[in-house]
Amino acid sequence: MAQIERILKKEEDLTVFNITGDLGFEEIIDLVDLTYSSEITLNILIDLTCADTKSLTSEQIAKISDHSKKYSHLRSEGKTAYIVNKDLDYGLARMYQIHTELKGHHEAHGVFRSLEEAISWLNE
Repeated sequence: MAQIERILKKEEDLTVFNITGDLGFEEIIDLVDLTYSSEITLNILIDLTCADTKSLTSEQIAKISDHSKKYSHLRSEGKTAYIVNKDLDYGLARMYQIHTELKGHHEAHGVFRSLEEAISWLNE
């Protein structure tokens, strides 16, 4: 089970999620619902560098994209940045990014290997 820390930075219009431990499909679905049932910021930063996503499948990634699509209009023009440090996580996050593009999500998604790259992209 993952531990998820949520940090709201109102002045930056940013929500940061620091995730550690085993992150499964149901937890991600719950995280999506939580994100949109509380105060919504234009940008989101999800740090997966301490998370373990090895239990996720490509089919589940597509389902997560379908689930989050119903909320994407709430952050039109927003961005979500994912920070990863493992090749598997990079591949899964890129797969998710591609699904969101193909399914017409309103916000942009980016996958990065460092916090600096992610922040720079969010601030563009």
